[in-house]
Amino acid sequence: MFRRAGVGRWHWRWERRFKKRHPVLAQCRSDRSRLRLILGLGRSGTTWLSQLLAATPTPLRFFSEPLSHFVPPILTKPDQGGISYRSHLPPEHRLLRAYEKLTLNAQNDEIAALWEEPHRDVMVVRADANWQLVLVKEVHSLLATEALLRFFPEPAVFITRDPLYILDSLFVFDGLNTMYLDWESMAVTELSFLSRFFSGCAEAIGRRLKNISSIAGKRRRIILVKALTIGLIKSMLQFLGSEFESVKVIKYEDLCHDPSTVAQSCAEWLGLEWGATNQELLRQTSQVKSIPAGMEDICRSPNEQLNRSFKFLEPKDAELGREILNEFGL
Repeated sequence: MFRRAGVGRWHWRWERRFKKRHPVLAQCRSDRSRLRLILGLGRSGTTWLSQLLAATPTPLRFFSEPLSHFVPPILTKPDQGGISYRSHLPPEHRLLRAYEKLTLNAQNDEIAALWEEPHRDVMVVRADANWQLVLVKEVHSLLATEALLRFFPEPAVFITRDPLYILDSLFVFDGLNTMYLDWESMAVTELSFLSRFFSGCAEAIGRRLKNISSIAGKRRRIILVKALTIGLIKSMLQFLGSEFESVKVIKYEDLCHDPSTVAQSCAEWLGLEWGATNQELLRQTSQVKSIPAGMEDICRSPNEQLNRSFKFLEPKDAELGREILNEFGL
C-alpha cells in the first residue's frame, strides 16, 4: 500500500522542531476562526483570484502557497503534496498545525520567520499590523482538503478549470517533466480515495492509472497520468464543495467571462470588503498591454482565455488527454 506520510509519531516530532526553531511563536495563541482559504490546482487561476481578493480594504494577512518552504518542512519536497487522501486528520497533524500557525497572534516579523529568507517575500504577500482575517492561497496537499475542511469550518473558495488547460499551462510553465502532482498521481490510486469520490468506477480508474506505466512513449504516459490526476482532483473539489456548506466553488471560465461579478461574490463569501483597490487591480490585470511591473504572472485578457489554442499540447496530445477524461466522465 502507498505509505501515508505524516502519521503517528512524525507530527509530534514536527511540533518539537517547531518549538525549538520558533520559541516566541510557540508561546502565542492562534485564532483559526480568522482563516480563509482559496484552494485549487496550480495553473487554475488561484493566483489571479487570490491577488484580486487580497487587494481588499479589509486589514489582512495574505499568504501565497505557504506550505512550500515552511520551517520546519511540512512537505516531502516543495513541489510534492506529501499527504495522501484522508477524510480526517488528528488535530496534532503537522498540516493542520501549520495552517493554524498562520493565525498566531504574533508580530509580523515573527510570522515571516516561518520561511527561510529567500522565500519570505513570496510567501508573505501582505501583513497588516491590525489584520482581521488570514487569507491563504494553496495548490499543494489538496488530497487532504476534506480533513482540512473538517478541522477549519470557516469560509473557503475552490477554483476549478478544464483539466486540459491546466495541463497545457503547467507544461508551458514548468516543462513536461514538472514534479508538480507526481505524488498525487500515485496517491489517487489508493482505494480509500477512489471509493470515496468515484465509487461507481473506483476499481476501473485504479487499474487504468496503474496500466498507463506499460504504454509506450514517455510523453504519452505523462500526459495520460497528469490529465487523469488533474481530472480526479477537480472532481474531488467539486464533490466536497457540494457537501460542505462552508465552500463556494467557482470555475476559472466563469471568472474570465465576468471577473468583476465572480470575484466580488468570492469576496463577499469570505467576508472581505470589495473596494476601489480591488476594482483597480482587476482593471490592471484584465489586459495584456502596458502590464505594470511585477504583475506579469497575473495579467491576462479574460476573453482570450476562453477556448484559446493550446500552447504546449499538440492536437494528438489534447485528443489523448480528452479521451481519458471522457472515459471516466471527468
